[in-house]
Amino acid sequence: MRKKERIPVLLNLIDWNKLEESFSLNFSNIEKDETILIQIDDYWNKNPDQRFGQMLINLGIAENNYYLWNEECNQFLKDQGVDPKEYTLWGVNFDKDRNRLPETTWKLAKDLDTDHIEAILEDYSYAMFINKFYATLFKSILEDRE
Repeated sequence: MRKKERIPVLLNLIDWNKLEESFSLNFSNIEKDETILIQIDDYWNKNPDQRFGQMLINLGIAENNYYLWNEECNQFLKDQGVDPKEYTLWGVNFDKDRNRLPETTWKLAKDLDTDHIEAILEDYSYAMFINKFYATLFKSILEDRE
């Protein structure tokens, strides 16, 4: 299941004008008595497992097409020049003493403590499982803090 916590982050960062130009979006299918973003937010929070494109198609905002149906918002943000530090979430499963938390807390990668990021990068078990995207992102965050 996709993380529900991503929804407000992504909705706040997307440039709707650029997206509307790229995909000829049709906002006329949305009721006019509420703002569009409130309706999108409400629908997507009720259906958090839908990809961004699926949500737009299911609301009648976008025409059905393969690319849009299969696309999560991250690629749109990347295409719009938004830094991945602004929208990439990381699941926190342990406290600073490496005790397991009762449930995962989702944080923006840029909001993780420096010690936490260093532990992720230094921990041999993470090094085997962390993908290159996250490793590069975390190193960049640490460089920004220097």
